Amino acid sequence: MKAQYKSEIKRLYLNMYAFLFEYARSTLPTDALAEEAVQDTFQIACQKPEAVLSSPNPEGWIVKTLKNVLRNTVKEQNTSRRILLNYFASNIDDITVTEDRVKLEILYENVADLEEFKLIKAMALEGKSYLEISRELGISLAACRKRMQRAREKLRKKMKI
Repeated sequence: MKAQYKSEIKRLYLNMYAFLFEYARSTLPTDALAEEAVQDTFQIACQKPEAVLSSPNPEGWIVKTLKNVLRNTVKEQNTSRRILLNYFASNIDDITVTEDRVKLEILYENVADLEEFKLIKAMALEGKSYLEISRELGISLAACRKRMQRAREKLRKKMKI
């Protein structure tokens, strides 16, 4: 990215971060997810600096991009949650043990391998962000996203969704 673009994107980031973070927080369940959404927004802006800076309203371009990121994040979380809840609902009759005696991991270990299940559970049921999960696992954000994508695909195939 050209130095001129870098400085303009940096200026937008510094000027808009607090507003964008608060906006994202009003939509997402955790601060970590809100922070991640703002970071994703500026990652997109850094990938398309000419589009941002040639816009008659660069700030509006950034806000619109954040809205798209938020919509995708919510959709992604809802999809993960729906997949798990559908599976739980369709198999609840088979479960005859109480919650306090058996861990979820043991009940559903045949659905996905334990690491995949923990990844999906962390996001869908515990509301953790990719950033939080990647830090816990000690992997990059991109690797975390890819693992989640693979885990979802595997779970969908097993559940035939």
